Amino acid sequence: GESVAAAAFSRDGLLFATGDYGGALKLWSTGADVGKFGEFGAAVRDLEGPSDVEWLDWHPRGRILLAGASDGTIWMWLADNGNCMQVFAGHEGGVTNGGFSADGNAIVSGGEDGSLRIWAPRKGTCKHTFVGHGFHEGPVTCLTIEKGDGAQRVLTGSVDGTLRLCHIGTKRQLHTFVHSVPTVTAQQPAAAAAAAPPMGVGDKDDDDEDGFHIAAVGG
Repeated sequence: GESVAAAAFSRDGLLFATGDYGGALKLWSTGADVGKFGEFGAAVRDLEGPSDVEWLDWHPRGRILLAGASDGTIWMWLADNGNCMQVFAGHEGGVTNGGFSADGNAIVSGGEDGSLRIWAPRKGTCKHTFVGHGFHEGPVTCLTIEKGDGAQRVLTGSVDGTLRLCHIGTKRQLHTFVHSVPTVTAQQPAAAAAAAPPMGVGDKDDDDEDGFHIAAVGG
């Protein structure tokens, strides 16, 4: 069989998702809600999606699953029925890392094209792209999204040996860190750096996105 590439628990602890390099995506029960999803380890459903899976992430407030693929796409499903809600396209090369912002109102992704992209979940549009001069000079190898109330920062690492701290809301690059090795692994960002002028050239900002509301999802 294919190698399992990613696994992730839903935030409510009722499900976990797995994906492999062959594109198989599965949802499993943790046994926490037997009436809804079955006994521990029960296969809940398969999801139709990309040809492979690079990473997985769950929405912070609902059973909505996100997956990135090497074909440059990101897929989003409603886990309760398996329906695909959105497909995001724009990366030139594989989407190496990504996930939901802390409030769930944005998606961020890093790619082999050296870019960091901010997406509107509901519309499927790219709100901003950090790329080119003043940003990474190689593929994005790791990405971590700040957690907690009001958190809006994302930290990326690249084969160019640098880390870039960016702000999701203001779409500004805040700081560049030079690492001691060519390829870095990101953890939660440290204290906020002073804001710097915007870096990177991106798609037209789509600031009429009021947020990604999922009040009717889950429960």
